[in-house]
Amino acid sequence: MADLPTSSHPKKAAFLAAYLECGHIGQSASAAGVTRRTHYDWKAEDPEYLVEFQRAEKIAGDMLIDEARRRAHDGWEEPVFHQGVIVGGVRRFDSTLLMFLIKRHDPTYRERSSIALTDSEGGSLVNALRAVIQGKD
Repeated sequence: MADLPTSSHPKKAAFLAAYLECGHIGQSASAAGVTRRTHYDWKAEDPEYLVEFQRAEKIAGDMLIDEARRRAHDGWEEPVFHQGVIVGGVRRFDSTLLMFLIKRHDPTYRERSSIALTDSEGGSLVNALRAVIQGKD
């Protein structure tokens, strides 16, 4: 793994370490004993901190993807109960996470949307607006 983000400033270092664990600004601020606002001030005023925080965001994001891949591909064991007693287990997989990972990997699986701008006769509103702007109408 790449070198972890850090800082010589103890509160900034604590924030970055917490962010790597939870990926949440508010929880990281609480763990470091600072406010959320302090974090945003550091980002705005300290270019080195901004770079380190961006590294932390990337690592935290990669960790989320790794966990999503594990849940989608490897699954997890879910206990099966009978009369309040565990009698076995069943392997579960998260197909929704799998679809998100596929969409991330292969753009052809992503949703596409478009808006057709037409007037009541089916003509292009874009062309009509262009004509009005150019004074041809």
